[in-house]
Amino acid sequence: MFQSILDNVMRDLSSTDLVRVSLDNAELDFPIVLPFMKRYQLTVERLLSEIERVLQSYEEFVLDDTLGIELVHVQMPVGSGHKRQPFVNLDKMLQDKKCIIQIQNKDKLCCARALITAIAQIEKHPHWNKIRQGRHIQYQLAVDLHQKANIPLQSCGMEEVKKFQNVLPKYQIIVLSKEHFNSIIYEGPEGRIPVYLYLHDGHFDVITKITAFLNRSYFCQLCKKGYNTKETHRCNYPCPYCHHIHEDDSEDWIFCSDCHRSFKNRTCFQ
Repeated sequence: MFQSILDNVMRDLSSTDLVRVSLDNAELDFPIVLPFMKRYQLTVERLLSEIERVLQSYEEFVLDDTLGIELVHVQMPVGSGHKRQPFVNLDKMLQDKKCIIQIQNKDKLCCARALITAIAQIEKHPHWNKIRQGRHIQYQLAVDLHQKANIPLQSCGMEEVKKFQNVLPKYQIIVLSKEHFNSIIYEGPEGRIPVYLYLHDGHFDVITKITAFLNRSYFCQLCKKGYNTKETHRCNYPCPYCHHIHEDDSEDWIFCSDCHRSFKNRTCFQ
């Protein structure tokens, strides 16, 4: 029955189009929903496996007129112009961006290596070049950091990052994640020197300049967002009358006969 339904509704669909199926029944608290996928990926086996998973909790699932099946079809645009990659080449991005130091390691200490590399740059370590290049001193400093934080020499996640943060009181560790669209997934206590790490595919690298990484002119430490124009960023508190940033806060109101508005003082008016 399901095979017949899928054959019928997907007969004229393009292979590049996306489809999503949901099934609802009076016995279910929530419908069974399969996410968007390519046409060839939506098979009866995929559909039945999802139903079987739900049936572990709901034994009464009746295939009668109370069963509703909804299929959503998204027609994907197809062009014939210049061929471009439909995805971001992460390896190329990491190589091209000068604001990223790639941690080259064969052990499981990339997080600690990234931290001590970032800190070495900030503190202008006398052996900075060797640390940046991943020489033995980078490994030794990473091992020392693991021992200081009482963390075994193993792969690190956010729990380990928190332990590293506890033994680095001068610095604020900030982790951005590729899997979360380059957003911040961890940030240490405020008021410290920020250290930025980039987590991608289970590996940590160093972000040396956050504005360059985000392709923005400025980065707000309050809301942790990048922006290009100072006057348009709320955290900079631009003047509500002239919409610019100025320190003159005196009150000497001036009326403009051209725009019929009042401005707080001469600086604001100009």
